[in-house]
Amino acid sequence: MSKINLKSYFDKIYFCSGARNESLIHLFESKKDFILDERVASFMAIGEARTKRIAVCTTSGTAVLECLPAICEAFYSGIEITLITADRPSSLKNTAAPQTIDQISPLTNYVHHQYDIDYDAEQLENFDLKKGINHINIRIGNSSSQTPAHFDLKKYSKTLFLFSHGDYDFSECYEVIKDKTDYFYFEILSNQSHKNLIANERELLKLFESNAFDSVVRIGHTPLSKLWRILDERPLPCIHIDSRGFSGLSYGEVLKYSQKQLVEFLTNYPMSNNKVSAIQDFSFSKYQNSQFHFIKELSNKLNDNSHIYLGNSSIIRDFEVAYKKPAYFYGNRGANGIDGQIASAIGIAKNLDNELFICIGDLTFEYDWGSLKYLPENCKLIIFNNGGGRIFERIGIQSEIILEHAQNYQKIAQVFDLTYSLINNTDFILNNQINEFIINNKNTLTCFEDL
Repeated sequence: MSKINLKSYFDKIYFCSGARNESLIHLFESKKDFILDERVASFMAIGEARTKRIAVCTTSGTAVLECLPAICEAFYSGIEITLITADRPSSLKNTAAPQTIDQISPLTNYVHHQYDIDYDAEQLENFDLKKGINHINIRIGNSSSQTPAHFDLKKYSKTLFLFSHGDYDFSECYEVIKDKTDYFYFEILSNQSHKNLIANERELLKLFESNAFDSVVRIGHTPLSKLWRILDERPLPCIHIDSRGFSGLSYGEVLKYSQKQLVEFLTNYPMSNNKVSAIQDFSFSKYQNSQFHFIKELSNKLNDNSHIYLGNSSIIRDFEVAYKKPAYFYGNRGANGIDGQIASAIGIAKNLDNELFICIGDLTFEYDWGSLKYLPENCKLIIFNNGGGRIFERIGIQSEIILEHAQNYQKIAQVFDLTYSLINNTDFILNNQINEFIINNKNTLTCFEDL
C-alpha cells in the first residue's frame, strides 16, 4: 500500500470515550461513531471491516487492552483493520503514571504492523499504512524530565506530604505527621481523608498555585489528585515512597520502603511546622441534587466505618471532596480504567461480613452491568446517573465524548430480579439492591466551579 492521507482514508472510525483520544477527533475527517465500550466498538468494527476501511480509536490505559479479543479475531480471520490508541508521553513509560501502561507489547502478536509515534498532524497526511492489521500508537503531550533525581531535604522547608493508597498503614503515618506539619493530604483510598486539614483537592491546588509548597513527598501508589498531572508540567523536587518502586512522574527519587522504613523516614524528616488557615465549611445543600449534594447526604445517612467501593472518574474525586466521615474505601486505582468495577466490588464483598455500598457512575454501570447476575446479598449498588460522562464537561472536552443520554436502569434491574429505586432528591432511604440517583448536572457543574 502506498502512502496515504490517513485523515480521510477511513470510511468510518469508531471513537471510544476518553479524555486523551478526544484531542484526535479533529484530526480525522472520516465518519465517526461514538461508542462507550471498546470491546463493543472493536467487534462492531471488524464486522464492518469485511467491506469497508474501518478504524477504532481509544484512549490510553486499559481501554487499549479491551480491544485485544477483537484484534485477535481479526488476525485469525484475515480481516484488515486499524487500531489507533492515544498514549501518554514517552518520558512516562514504566513509571505507573495514571492511565500509563505498555500499549505496544500486548498487541504485538496479533497485529502485522505497529507505529509508535508522537502527536504530529502533518505526519498523518503522508502515512505509510501497510496491508493487514495496523496499530498506530500516538503519544500526546509532554512530561518534564528536568528535575534532578535526588535533592537535599534540608534545603526545603515547605514540603507537601501526599498520601495516596496502597499497602502502607496510613493511620500510623497520620499519627507520626499530625503534630509536625499541616502540609499533608490523605486521598480518599488511604481511609484517612476525613483527617485532612487541607479541606479538599481544590484547596490543595490553590495552595500549589500560591507557591505554598517547594517540594513533595508522595507516599503510596500513584495519586488520584489533579496535582499529580500538574507536577508533570510544572515540576517540584519529589521523593516517591512506593512499595512497587514506581515514580508516577518522569522524575524524582524512588524509595521502595517497608512500613517500618517509612515510619522512620517520616519520624526523622526535617519538617517545618507549616500551618494551614482554617477555611469556612462549604455548603453543598446550595446545589440541590448535585452529585456533591447526594454524596454529602450519603455521608450523613451511612454509619461510621461503612464499607464503600468507589468507581473511577468523577465519583472517586467527588467523594474525596464531600464525604467527611470515617469509612473503609475501596477502588481500582492501578491502571485507573472504568472496566470491571462492579465485578471487582463483588469480589471484595465475597470476603466481607459487612454490607458493601458500590458507588459508580452511569457509564461505569453500563460497562459492567452483566456482573449484576452475581450481585451478593451484602451489596447495595448506588448509580449516580448524570446522563453521560460529565467529568469531561469539567475540562471542556468535545461534547460527543460525553455520550449523553436520558435513560434510567430500572429494566436492567428487573432482568436480574433485583429490587430497585429511582431517587430524585436527597431525602432517600437505601432499602433496595439497586438505588439510582438522578443527578442535577447543572448544579453539579456550578458546585465544581464554585469549589
